Amino acid sequence: MGATFLLILWLARAEATEQCNGTEVTAYLQNHLGAVVPQQSQHEDAARSVLKKDPESEDYLDRWRESWLEQSALNLPKEMFALLLKTAIGGFLGDLVGALIKALWPPGIPKEQRMMEILIQWTKDHVDAEFLKHLRETVQAILDTSMRGPLDDYQMCSQKVKEEAKKAWFFPETHFQECLSHLDRARDFASLARNNIVASSWRGGSIPIYLVTCSTVMSLWREYYAAMRFYESFSQWKASGNQTAAPRANESGKLTWTYSSKEVIQKMLIDYKNVSKDLDDIVQSWWKWRLGKIDTSYYSNCGAVTEKCKAHIDLDDRLQGKRHRFKSTERDGESAWMDCCTKVLDERVRASYNSTMHALELVPMLKPFTELHRLIPGREEAKVEPGPLPQELWFGPISTWLMRARGLRESAKDRQSKTDAAVSGGHGSIIGMARK
Repeated sequence: MGATFLLILWLARAEATEQCNGTEVTAYLQNHLGAVVPQQSQHEDAARSVLKKDPESEDYLDRWRESWLEQSALNLPKEMFALLLKTAIGGFLGDLVGALIKALWPPGIPKEQRMMEILIQWTKDHVDAEFLKHLRETVQAILDTSMRGPLDDYQMCSQKVKEEAKKAWFFPETHFQECLSHLDRARDFASLARNNIVASSWRGGSIPIYLVTCSTVMSLWREYYAAMRFYESFSQWKASGNQTAAPRANESGKLTWTYSSKEVIQKMLIDYKNVSKDLDDIVQSWWKWRLGKIDTSYYSNCGAVTEKCKAHIDLDDRLQGKRHRFKSTERDGESAWMDCCTKVLDERVRASYNSTMHALELVPMLKPFTELHRLIPGREEAKVEPGPLPQELWFGPISTWLMRARGLRESAKDRQSKTDAAVSGGHGSIIGMARK
């Protein structure tokens, strides 16, 4: 039942930004990126009725749902990439740039509801408000203003080239080379925006926007490849029709300042390698930045009236503005039993929370990168590449205490405080560590 509930990945946030609420984010995914947003699980009512039998678990589904709602904006880069990849595989000259324009500037959509604005507002709310000005000046301004012009010019130019090529036995090389110059300018601007993020002191909190720029750069390289294949195919067709092909000084024919389709693939491989290296560094920065937003504290109290002792560990996530409380069960005596092993329990609470962040925050953000190499011609069906992610991520079994559904019992402190079930009486035992 819990596994079924996990499928609710893309529920709209109650309010994604001040201007764009969660419903609008979902509509953006459906209408402009072609994403399929799953409906609410049909088993939720049954799951809620079961969990509500335990008073301590009444807010369990609400907390679980809320953790997913916070990620709604992060689906946008993933769906943008899916659209670009689909277009690249079956697209023709100009199609991929058309898809890119549709993703970044969907027609009829106000600026505050576009993908880049949603991601920037998410960064403001969840990373650092001071970063907002930096992003607008060094990334959004480049993509929205500097890059848009060359992309529009390329679209008009490529359409003209296709029309002229249909009517003549000769290839319109002058206009075609003009198209490539527009494409080069657009890619240079996208690369500049990407490099600005890499060099930023806030780069640890800008993974979603960084991957948007990476997808943009690689897509423009793929469009360059499609353009050169269009040119090279025309030359081959011309030669097969008993026409004398022009002498070739290089692989790309008479054109100057261009790359052949084979050379474009090599450029893409180099670019992908550089992105992989930069992303490794950015993820390390993300962990340093993210862990710096988490604090833990311990509290114990023995009530004078009830003579019951209880304790809890508080984990404060300053990024989300939430406090997670891990309680002990009450007991008779002069002190709360958790006093003996606070350090060990604190470490296990942090370890469990770190695994949760890895699975629910970092992995969704990095999803576009795991398929980025599929934009490279010839690798469209290659296996996903984990990049900075581990080959395997173990997440659970999770105890009811670590899910904050029940208080931790002294008799089950080892079993209930570890994220895995392999607890022995020796290695890793709280009892053994407390005695040391």
